[in-house]
Amino acid sequence: MSALSAVLLLLFGLLLLLRCRRRRRSRGDAEAYAVALDHLALNARRPETEWLNMGWWEDTTDFPAACEALARLLHTRSHIPPHTAILDVGHGPGDSLLLLSRTHTPSTLHGVTSLPSHAARAQARAGEKAQTWCADAVEWVNEGREGRERYGAVMVLDCAYHFRGRERFFEGVWERLEPGGVLGVVDLFAAYPYPSPSTKHYTFSPSPSLAPPTRPPILLASLKLRLTCLLTSTPRANLLPFETYAAQLDAIGFEDIEVTDVSHGVFPGFARFLKGLGKGEEGAWRGGAGWAGLRAFGEVVDGWAKGGEEGAVRCGLVVARKPRD
Repeated sequence: MSALSAVLLLLFGLLLLLRCRRRRRSRGDAEAYAVALDHLALNARRPETEWLNMGWWEDTTDFPAACEALARLLHTRSHIPPHTAILDVGHGPGDSLLLLSRTHTPSTLHGVTSLPSHAARAQARAGEKAQTWCADAVEWVNEGREGRERYGAVMVLDCAYHFRGRERFFEGVWERLEPGGVLGVVDLFAAYPYPSPSTKHYTFSPSPSLAPPTRPPILLASLKLRLTCLLTSTPRANLLPFETYAAQLDAIGFEDIEVTDVSHGVFPGFARFLKGLGKGEEGAWRGGAGWAGLRAFGEVVDGWAKGGEEGAVRCGLVVARKPRD
């Protein structure tokens, strides 16, 4: 290092030190280690999970635990046959694939997701336990149906509302399922009109704690929902009432259709989590910048969590089967 470089480096270090001291004095901090809770950032560890769903929050306030709980709820309610071929759609970086490989010992485990970075990450984490594809799920299940893998279970966790052509996706899934195979979906729905206890084509279980809406959403609420759909890449047409959604599955050929409103276990906890991102003590280790958009979305989800006239959207868990004959 030249003498000039050494002098410049020394000056830069002195200026940085003076700036830090001025900032501490302006906050009333007299010691080098008395800056709020910044030390928490030094103790943060690399996450061991990479979940990406809204979560099931009934018994936790922890995001990864809630995400795994929602995946387990879907898998359990779907009654996945033992040692069968499973397709996991929209698996993101791969946590749901890894969970299926641990808990269901599938004969074959395939995954398809649309983001290249997620597909590559999931394959790297799953190794020989699974095979993944980076593709549009709607196109993937419908391409070359003859001679391709048939599945005993297709799991679609918290992603189908993004699909462009979701009904066509379900048609492709029906073709790819073995006779008696199961489709399990966690999806979003329009809250109004809310189903009555007696339904024709399916079994419906209402939310035990969120009141159903009694009238269509007002104009302002409809506009707010359309804006939310636009910002989250969700086709507004995908937010169907429970009845219409089940009727589509019935028309495709599915039977034993069960729909459960799980909004009460999803929206309140997810809203609290989003609204708290980067705030308070958490800001010291997660970082307080860059979370404004998700916190704003948390306010939207908080409205859904109230149910009634304010809750324009519901979260549902759907299980349907392909007939055996």
